[in-house]
Amino acid sequence: MFSTGVEGNLSHFETHGREIDYALIEWFDASKHVLRLPTQAGREIGIRKPEGAALCDGDVLYHDEDLIVAVRIKRCPALRVRLHDPVQAARLGYELGNLHLPVSITNDVLEVPFDEPTEQHLVKLGYLPERVECIFQGHMPSHHHRG
Repeated sequence: MFSTGVEGNLSHFETHGREIDYALIEWFDASKHVLRLPTQAGREIGIRKPEGAALCDGDVLYHDEDLIVAVRIKRCPALRVRLHDPVQAARLGYELGNLHLPVSITNDVLEVPFDEPTEQHLVKLGYLPERVECIFQGHMPSHHHRG
């Protein structure tokens, strides 16, 4: 099977009577341009997607009348920091940006993949990171410099 991109998210598909097969990926593979993935049922699917487009959990790579192949991002250890105000959020973004770390930010939560040096750095800065297992939806930072 071959896919040229995401055809939508599983949450928007009619799944009744269809087999759902998942291609399991690590969070850091979600932003790759070309992937060749085995599915849980033993199929193989290749995907070539536009540069800069990232896969999300539940994205559908292929579908027909009987089958849907969707992405399932594996859970990973992460650090979660609750954001209480815009100044705190901006400072944290600046600090982690300087370290070139991937981050996931929602309304009041910032997550970063777990490692002890990052945890110690956050504590030193006065944050209280919580260790969690989650589907990390951040992406590797890309650095394009304007010419």
